[in-house]
Amino acid sequence: MEEQKGTPPDAKALFVQYKGNKVAMHRADVLESYKTYDISIEEENEWYAEIIDSLANKLSIMNWEAVTELEALAKYYPSPPILERVVSFADRHISGADSLVRLVYAEKMTELIQTMKRVITTEALHSVSRTAVRIFQDIIAKPLIVDEGHSMQVFQLRDKRSLNNRCKIGLDRIEELLN
Repeated sequence: MEEQKGTPPDAKALFVQYKGNKVAMHRADVLESYKTYDISIEEENEWYAEIIDSLANKLSIMNWEAVTELEALAKYYPSPPILERVVSFADRHISGADSLVRLVYAEKMTELIQTMKRVITTEALHSVSRTAVRIFQDIIAKPLIVDEGHSMQVFQLRDKRSLNNRCKIGLDRIEELLN
């Protein structure tokens, strides 16, 4: 992430460290310090775009930290590119993942739908919903596959039936969000 000309390095470092979350900055007692830099909304939006790009480039079927961080970012900065990047990644890569990774991505997309429903177009809403529904249905239709290092207990799942029930809950939730 390049520093803008004239921007104090500490301002951008604080912004990036807290991913622009002013509540987190306040809790860490650094918000007042950040405010002294008087950073413009436009510059903060550029930094948000850089953070989104950086996290989106870290999306992986081996690890879901980046998608979790993007979901958290969307709660206080609901930017359509977050959703676009997650859906684009899922469309290209998720079919080769194990059942738990696919569940994580489908559930994160569902959370993103809920968070961004008011800031995305109807077309985008339907597109991401179709992708999440397809992933949930795919999990239900295919055998349970859990890669080494992934644990069903972490997700409070016992077996294929509990996984399928969780997917059905996800499908119901998407239907609610669309109505």
